[in-house]
Amino acid sequence: MTEPELYLTHRRGCNRIELYLDEHPLTDSERQGLEEFQRRRQNGEPLQYILGETEFYGFRIKVDERVLIPRPETEILVDLALEECRRFAERSLRILDMGTGSGNLAIALAKKLPQSKIRAIDRSQAALDLALENAKINLVDEQIDFVCADLLEAFHLQGEPLKKFDLIVSNPPYIPTEDIACLSIEVQREPRLALDGGTDGLDFLRRMIKDGGRFLVPGGCLLVECGDGQAGKIREIFQPMSGFQDCRIFKDLNQKDRLVKVRRE
Repeated sequence: MTEPELYLTHRRGCNRIELYLDEHPLTDSERQGLEEFQRRRQNGEPLQYILGETEFYGFRIKVDERVLIPRPETEILVDLALEECRRFAERSLRILDMGTGSGNLAIALAKKLPQSKIRAIDRSQAALDLALENAKINLVDEQIDFVCADLLEAFHLQGEPLKKFDLIVSNPPYIPTEDIACLSIEVQREPRLALDGGTDGLDFLRRMIKDGGRFLVPGGCLLVECGDGQAGKIREIFQPMSGFQDCRIFKDLNQKDRLVKVRRE
């Protein structure tokens, strides 16, 4: 569909065919809304922010300026996570989603793994507010514990006994700082906190790798998304570290190295 068609079908709650079968002309309100929509798009506002929602792994989630817009390639991370979880048969799993943003990863896993318990953390309370709303919309809020915390704080919550996880997943910020200015206007409208990965894009991943492994059960898995050209560097970070094995790289829909999976011994 064209973007005007997307706007109008979204507004009317119909599909494209129904839009054209409707004999009623656009109302003044719809026409004004369409003009405003086109103005906002010309100013570089992402389509998903204007519509207020997007689709991820077959379900709808709300998105706005508080969160990164989920990408199709991140659905591959869900596929790999579900494949990994099959090793644990039917038992209840403990899963950690680091940097949950809109909650898309946590929600997808909760819907597919109804016996699982998921902790979803983010540094942004504003993002977590929206993630909780999305979890309620998708009826999985009781499965997910949303926590506002920085990376290391997530493993050391005050007053809590040490917890270990069967699976840690993350779609972290991985854009090198100097590259952000070269991104499209639309992407630059997304939260910088969810984009900026430091000088080489690997700051968040280094911190997660350093401490994250200690919080996996034996045989547990760490699964992360990364930027183009970063997967090999991440594998190099793991190589001298003890306690990890079976570091594997997976490609995205464009056949670029996009995901790294490593297992705790």
